[in-house]
Amino acid sequence: MPSPTNTSTEICNLALSHIKIEQITSLSEQSEPARKCNLFYDRTRRAALRACDWNFAGVNQVLNLLGDQATAAANPDDISKQDVIPQWSFLYAVPAKCLRVRRIYNPQHAIIPDPYRDRTISEDIGDSRFGRPADFRVLRSPVTLVDAIAAQIDNAYAEFTYDIVDESVFPDDFVDGFSLLLAMKLAIPLSADKELKAQINKEAIAFWDEAKRKNGGEGIEKGPSISYYERSRGV
Repeated sequence: MPSPTNTSTEICNLALSHIKIEQITSLSEQSEPARKCNLFYDRTRRAALRACDWNFAGVNQVLNLLGDQATAAANPDDISKQDVIPQWSFLYAVPAKCLRVRRIYNPQHAIIPDPYRDRTISEDIGDSRFGRPADFRVLRSPVTLVDAIAAQIDNAYAEFTYDIVDESVFPDDFVDGFSLLLAMKLAIPLSADKELKAQINKEAIAFWDEAKRKNGGEGIEKGPSISYYERSRGV
């Protein structure tokens, strides 16, 4: 659950405690720990958000169409209609504040029921809470030169990780992982202790492996995959 007491200073002090450095009172203070925290804080926050499908940072949004192959083919001399990528039917703009696109889908596409398990067959290729997931690729559009999502489905939606900056909405388990990543960045600049950094790295790897297994520590734990062969045998 979110903690209203979480602040950037609190998170930095958690990171500093991992490397046994004296705590700070503010990120604006003129101390070496505060300066180094300022240097790494935002970059590490974004990395921590991207590292896992955190539920609190997940957003679902309809995508803005940049171009499609049918329109481009019908208007071969109109450069404004040519914002398309070869072998992809549709090109969409990446949403604002998107740190990582998790999946692309059309909510009208049917989900195939799975009689052998309380889930859907389409989960074999991704999470299908909102419809069959689609293949996609994130790249730069050729005409408008913006970050874009190439896909094969029309009327596409995206589930993506939002660039949240308000620490008061960060769940405590996210803060734990964030502070470990920040401690990894600060260990050598502030302590020069390679053994300590190695220990923090080990703790961070264990934390993030578990967080990913639990879908960010907030969702339903993912069970083992069952093959079609096993289903057909009733395993």
